[in-house]
Amino acid sequence: MKKEADNQAFTLVELLVVIAIIALLIALFMPNMTGMLQGARTFQCASNLKHIGEAVANHRAVGAGEFAVGGWPSIVLPLLDGQGGILICPDVDPNEEVIAANYTPLETMGQMVFGNGNVSPLAEHPWVAKLSGTQHAAARADGKLSGAESANYWSPPAYVPDANPHIFWLCYEDLHGGDADFKDTMLKITQVGGVSEITFWRGGGTGVSSSLEDFESGIVRSLGTWGGGNDLAEQTDIDPYPFATGGETTYGMNINVVRLDGGTNKILVVDFDEVVVDTDAGAWEDDPSTGLPTFARHGGKMNALRMDGSVKLESPDDIDPATPTVGDRGWR
Repeated sequence: MKKEADNQAFTLVELLVVIAIIALLIALFMPNMTGMLQGARTFQCASNLKHIGEAVANHRAVGAGEFAVGGWPSIVLPLLDGQGGILICPDVDPNEEVIAANYTPLETMGQMVFGNGNVSPLAEHPWVAKLSGTQHAAARADGKLSGAESANYWSPPAYVPDANPHIFWLCYEDLHGGDADFKDTMLKITQVGGVSEITFWRGGGTGVSSSLEDFESGIVRSLGTWGGGNDLAEQTDIDPYPFATGGETTYGMNINVVRLDGGTNKILVVDFDEVVVDTDAGAWEDDPSTGLPTFARHGGKMNALRMDGSVKLESPDDIDPATPTVGDRGWR
């Protein structure tokens, strides 16, 4: 029996043959797997750019007027629901410096705590109304967000950005399940230059104290109770509170975007190493080690979003604004 069992075992030669076959299969399929992963990252980058294009189009649709190109991440991020990851190319080299530009979602940085034990986020929530400046003014004109009895049991509208999406309001109901007036504490948030500055407002008297808690620093800004009348009033005795909500991006926007019409083939946003593509700054510089710009992240090519919403993988030379005829045809 032992001899028969020994005859069924692999010989050393057979084992080496199996190992060689496995190694050969790995060698054959590994390039394909690498290519598939590269293709998936390129596709995700294109999807990011499409979302950015939609946000820019929405900003224009609400009649925002002049577009501050240098601060474009801060303008589009509120229209992307604060999803900062959309502003980062998934194929970025770990050694490549990203651009400090966009905003981290506020709800990850702090919360409101009320004296009755209730806690609410710095974001839209069943007991937090997020309102644009236009929506806030309309609610006030309708008698809401005040201490008047008629303002109770209000159903706030869903947030819709207006022409100034980096200024908005968070209006809190301190009694979760209470009178639903959403005026007990109101935060006006202004996001500019990597900072979200909060000022504190009340729409009528409340006997429930409230505090703003900063997760990172541990600072708690007490707002106390409020015995004011029914009119909207800023708590000027409390200094504005800044959250450093700066973040990063790996895309650059065409400096000429303000002058470009939607629906055209002009370039809007590309893989880049600066927040703005200055079309008069000269030819793009190549990395000496590769002979390509560092932002040609997708197999030596880069994704380019056009004003019509289309995204195409391009050779850097084909869309370099310093190349004769390319600047006027593709960028201006």
